[in-house]
Amino acid sequence: MLKPLSIALLLALLAVPVQAQPYKIFVYATPAEGGFTDGAVKEREASALDIRKELAEKGHRDMFTLVDSLEAADFALEVEWRGPVTTDQTTGSINRVPNTDLALASSSAITQNNIKTTLTVGTYSREMWALTPGSKDWMGGVKQRMWKQQAGELAKSLERWARENGQPIAVALQAAKK
Repeated sequence: MLKPLSIALLLALLAVPVQAQPYKIFVYATPAEGGFTDGAVKEREASALDIRKELAEKGHRDMFTLVDSLEAADFALEVEWRGPVTTDQTTGSINRVPNTDLALASSSAITQNNIKTTLTVGTYSREMWALTPGSKDWMGGVKQRMWKQQAGELAKSLERWARENGQPIAVALQAAKK
C-alpha cells in the first residue's frame, strides 16, 4: 500500500514534463592543477575529444547536442582519468620444450585500459567507466583505436542511461533552474 508521501512524490514526478531531447552536453577534461600541461592532461583531452566526436557523429545527435560551456549544459561529462589498470585476474600459457618431457609455464596479470568520467546532471553525479582489455601491442594506431572504441562505449552508455532516466533527469534539471 502506498503511503501519502509516496503518492505525493509519484504525482510530483509525473507532473514534471520530460524534457524534449536532445539534451545539451558539455564534455571536458579535468585540467591540471596550476594550469600545467603534461602527458596525462593531453590524454584526458584526447579522450574528451573522442567522446565529443562520438556524440556528434555516431547517431547520438537525437539524444545530445554538444555545447561549449558548462553554463549552457544540461549534462556535464568530465574526463578525469585515462590509463591502464592491472586487474586481479591473470592469464597464462604452457609451452612444451621440444624433444623433452618438460614444459614451461608463464602467467601475467591482465591489464584493462580505462577512461574514468563523472556525469553531472543538476545536483546528481555518478562515475561512468569505459573498460577494454589491454594489449601488449601499443604500436601505431592500435592504441588510438582502443581509446576511440572506449569513447564509443561511453557514448552508448551515456545514451542508454539518459533513455532509462528521462523523468529523474527532468526533475533534476528543473530543480537546478530554481
